[in-house]
Amino acid sequence: MSPENNAYDVLDALSQNIVVLDKHGTIVFANNAWKDFGKYNGAPSDFIGTKYLDHCNGDCPGPEAEKVSDGIERLLGGRTSSFAIDYPCHSPLEQRWYTMTATPLDRDHKEGIIVVHDNITERVLAEQANRVQKEKLSLIVNNVDAALFGIDITLLQQYFNTLKKIHTGSFLDHIHDKPEFLRETSGLIRIVDISDRAVSMYRAGSAKKLLSYSPRKLFFKTSVRPYINSLNAIYNDETGFAFSTIQQDLTGKKFDALVKLAFPSDSDHRNWLLVCVIDITDLKNNEKALIETDKALKKQLAFTSSLLDTIPMPVSYQNRKGMFLGCNSAFESFTGISKNVLKGKKTSDFFPEPLSQHFSCSGHTKPHPSEDLDILTPEGPRNVVLNKANFKDSAHNVSGCITVFNDITDRLNYEKSLQGSEKQFRDLAEHSHNIIVIRNNKKILYVNPRFKILLEYGENEVFSPAFPYSKIFVQEQSNGKVSNNADALSEIQLVTKSGRKLTCIGRNASIDFDGQSAIMGIYTDITPFKELEKKYRESQKLNALGTLAGGIAHDFNNIIASILGYASMTLDDLEENSLAHKNTATIIDASRRAQALVEQILSFSRDSTGPKKRISLRQVILEALRFIKPLIPSSITLVHQVTCSSCYVDADPSKIQQIIINMLTNAKQAIEGTGTITLSLKDEEMQGTLHGNHATITISDTGKGIPEKHLDRIFEPFFTTKQAGKGTGLGLAAVYGIISDLDGDITVKSTEGKGSTFTISIPLTTGQPAATPEPSTYENNYDYR
Repeated sequence: MSPENNAYDVLDALSQNIVVLDKHGTIVFANNAWKDFGKYNGAPSDFIGTKYLDHCNGDCPGPEAEKVSDGIERLLGGRTSSFAIDYPCHSPLEQRWYTMTATPLDRDHKEGIIVVHDNITERVLAEQANRVQKEKLSLIVNNVDAALFGIDITLLQQYFNTLKKIHTGSFLDHIHDKPEFLRETSGLIRIVDISDRAVSMYRAGSAKKLLSYSPRKLFFKTSVRPYINSLNAIYNDETGFAFSTIQQDLTGKKFDALVKLAFPSDSDHRNWLLVCVIDITDLKNNEKALIETDKALKKQLAFTSSLLDTIPMPVSYQNRKGMFLGCNSAFESFTGISKNVLKGKKTSDFFPEPLSQHFSCSGHTKPHPSEDLDILTPEGPRNVVLNKANFKDSAHNVSGCITVFNDITDRLNYEKSLQGSEKQFRDLAEHSHNIIVIRNNKKILYVNPRFKILLEYGENEVFSPAFPYSKIFVQEQSNGKVSNNADALSEIQLVTKSGRKLTCIGRNASIDFDGQSAIMGIYTDITPFKELEKKYRESQKLNALGTLAGGIAHDFNNIIASILGYASMTLDDLEENSLAHKNTATIIDASRRAQALVEQILSFSRDSTGPKKRISLRQVILEALRFIKPLIPSSITLVHQVTCSSCYVDADPSKIQQIIINMLTNAKQAIEGTGTITLSLKDEEMQGTLHGNHATITISDTGKGIPEKHLDRIFEPFFTTKQAGKGTGLGLAAVYGIISDLDGDITVKSTEGKGSTFTISIPLTTGQPAATPEPSTYENNYDYR
């Protein structure tokens, strides 16, 4: 057998499709794989004796066929030593790809070439499927609202495998025995892949920057516990776990996150750890907001129910169908129907026709007119004025109405009695503490003595045609007109002859007076109650701020104490003239100043009240003046009138001194250039809410005054109109806290450009303090200028 035949036998045994071409490109040999493939695809012959390039251009036309033709021609012509190309060649029966390799049979390219076609269809299809899968995965990863990280834990697993062989205890036991273990493991893991969302979530700017961070520094910076749990999961070959934590991006901003760790289940990827970080900050905020909203709604419902029960007039509410939804306690007492029985029943179940029709709820949004009705109650017939108002649902549709009974039986009986006895009316009016005015459209017909006393007008002025009746009513009804409805209770303001404003509440009624139609107005002066209400609101607001400030101050005190303690110990270990010694001393000074600021906050919140004892206000104030005098410039005159030698109070003397020093310091800062500060101490009998004997301290200055818009806020902590670095806003807040703790009061009157006057009232106590030396030397020698 010839060597050539032996070579062809070898080629027949190969699975690749192989042909041999002579130097003219004619096929002189095709192995069995080539022939079988040709028969499978309907080839008319075994290709022997045909031109190879004819088959290339005919069977698989296209750019690849042109490259094959060019390569074969160059190879046959000796212009290249070899040629190879990957190309598709799709038959009607199947989709195929090949790698074609052509090499010469001899060194001189005179004997022809051998062409080998290797079927790579499976590899190409697998690569295409893998590429599609990667594209899908990339699309999912970069479009989910979560940061995804791929972490290589190969070195960590190798370390753990070695550890398991020499350590029989649990992972946590190993940490306990070797605390530095956590630091060692942080260098054995690294981030190798991240999603686009991870870059934006951690504000890295680029993926390269984020890849430079170690996983422990990135994910477990705020807490080491999740890091220990993660290592434990890897050590025990768990499939994954999740935990909530606080993450910190690369700019230092913290956010709430849910972190999920997953370990691939297949053995080929067990050296990978997948970390998914989901930002749940908005979710947590929404959850908190929902909880707070729910609490607020429950609180509002409870408040509304309590408010309705405090209203003395009977109130009920029904839906559009006339079914009762509820009522207040006054309704139960008035009708004798309990809330539990009323709810869910119709109005006709309790009230006869046509009375029940008055409870009907209309669908229109117009106001319901008042109706006068007679109702039979457990106490007998009653005359009522029925008022109704619709309420709407969230879609602004009328869903029901509220009905209010105003029982006017007693008033009607009173009016009848009043009409029958002019003398009785005049006696009542003359001795009434209310302001009573009767007028027609032209002039005043009658005023009682209370009117003349409170509004400061004489008899002749009131009944004069030129009396400015319309000017004394600053505010009456929302439309500026006086209502003649006897049930229209309204709040008004009256102006006295001297210009002082009185807040009153009252109503008007149409009556017959001396044979002519007239309007009677009855008004009650509630000015003191309004002032009390304002003080109560301010007190509640400042108490709340004080509680908040106290809580913060306590926390700061603990922090400052720690800083001061460690800095003091560090100072002892440093050389006295070293830069570190100087810097540490600066830290100690700053910490002590911070402690002083915290003391002021605690003083405002009443949490740092010292021991109280019976003291002489006069003596303590004079001692405070001794301290403040050197701090007042010579351009400011300090005048004092501390005359009350029997003003004794139970208080901490240092707190009283703090009041005087703070107030005089504020007065000094309010004066630009020359001016005068006046301080006085008196014993006064107080009326109203501060009844009894009080010591009154008055501090006045001729400074620039306080703008009216700031008067309501000057006692708030941290509120100040001073420039930065000239005030903390705690001085007046501390004064307010000290005075409140003494059950006292502080008020202020100020006019811009003319100065301010602060009046402090502190309740006096009986008895005298323990004998203390009177500062006579100071008092006699004090220079007040």
